Amino acid sequence: MVTFSVNKDVYAVMPKVAQLNLNPTKQIEQEWLSEAYIKIVEGKKDIGTVELSAYAEMCERVSALERAKKCEVALLDSTETIMGYEGIHTDLITDNKAEDEFGAVEATADIQYYIKNFMDMCEYIDLEVGKNLWILLNHCIQNDKKAHLKMRALIQEFEHLDEIISFVINNPCCFTALAKIFQFTIEMAS
Repeated sequence: MVTFSVNKDVYAVMPKVAQLNLNPTKQIEQEWLSEAYIKIVEGKKDIGTVELSAYAEMCERVSALERAKKCEVALLDSTETIMGYEGIHTDLITDNKAEDEFGAVEATADIQYYIKNFMDMCEYIDLEVGKNLWILLNHCIQNDKKAHLKMRALIQEFEHLDEIISFVINNPCCFTALAKIFQFTIEMAS
């Protein structure tokens, strides 16, 4: 049976693709490598004779011009500023309310992350060692010397447990949220 393809023959352009630097070292080259490859395969550009970094620089300039025509202004971080991009530097923007809201969102994400990790470690330690981490932590807070020794042994045995415990103890919101989760456990232990 005779078949045909509507796609172009990719192998015909492989010599041009082979001239392309397929191991880019600069970030700008990495960003524009796929674009250069597609343009060569589609036959729209003869990029093979041009160095990838020069093509990437040109594409970056063209996209900057297009953004300028659309009246878009880029927000730049310190790295982009050093690289020479043009736009508004985020260091110059001082919206305290937005910073506070971002800080609150970030803190909430951290709390959720550590609550999840604490819960996972609680379950894992309960299965592996047979100790309830939450009850042990509460006994440590009440200055129980035996609980301190057991907690030190667990921290040495389980990786990252010290980081999780430190965060829970040093952040009252996290501790309160865990106390609500484990409220039934504490009542049963008392």
